[in-house]
Amino acid sequence: MKAIPFAGLGTLAALFVLLLFTGCTQVPGGSASSPGSPAVTPAQTGSVPATSGQSYHVAATVSRSTERTIEITYQGGQDAAYLQSISIKVNGIDEGGIGPVRGAAYLPVGTSELFAAHDPGQDHVIGTGHFTGNGVVTDQVVLETTV
Repeated sequence: MKAIPFAGLGTLAALFVLLLFTGCTQVPGGSASSPGSPAVTPAQTGSVPATSGQSYHVAATVSRSTERTIEITYQGGQDAAYLQSISIKVNGIDEGGIGPVRGAAYLPVGTSELFAAHDPGQDHVIGTGHFTGNGVVTDQVVLETTV
């Protein structure tokens, strides 16, 4: 049996730690769409919160279900236990939101809703998550894309 040099073990350990902390950045199922299938836009994790020092990490995806509607699906994330709902704006117009869900302490992963959209390829969508953690309510952008 051949011994692995000490420097080799350190390199392997560093790679393992790097993979462990960076996670996977590929969208499940890929991001390519075939003709006739809805385009799926990868989600973004939230940015700087509006009301506290806490930053939350969750994701949502957007797909065009028809020429005039889009579907937004909540995908979850490491801070899923704090997300209560997501407010949606399309082209600056408040279109409602996803959740809260009656009887649920947080927004269930996989929850989705349809929203009005008008200009395929030009609809600017912003999703603002409403989080509750340690008694502090925080609003934070969790999705911003054009679809």
